[in-house]
Amino acid sequence: MIKQIILMLILASIYGCASVSDIKSIPLNYGSSDNIKVGVNDAITHVKFIAGNRGLELKESYTAKSGEEILIYSAGVNGVSGGVMTGVSYGEWIRIALLELSPNETRVLIYTKKKAAFNAVGSQQHSQAIINELESL
Repeated sequence: MIKQIILMLILASIYGCASVSDIKSIPLNYGSSDNIKVGVNDAITHVKFIAGNRGLELKESYTAKSGEEILIYSAGVNGVSGGVMTGVSYGEWIRIALLELSPNETRVLIYTKKKAAFNAVGSQQHSQAIINELESL
């Protein structure tokens, strides 16, 4: 019985882990979104500042074919909380997409995904907090 449980945990850790490519493949309209009253360049600056204050680690940034500026952050293992893996959290990925609606308005779309399928906690803890901080600017 114990061997079966150990084997399941090993397989889950190999096949149940999300990566940057996984979060890139999720449609941009998934997750939390809001419009903020700043241009896209200012929004990028604010997002980077907020993410840095939250201890998130920027893993990748690029412009999507559809025009959104995309920032992908890591939280948890190799990210926030000093990279500590606990028995209940193995971290999460945070994708922030910024789309300029006008020179003074940007749509912010945030999607989070647990790094491991068997995380007891995680996903979404950063999304609403980041949006709230952006709205308070």
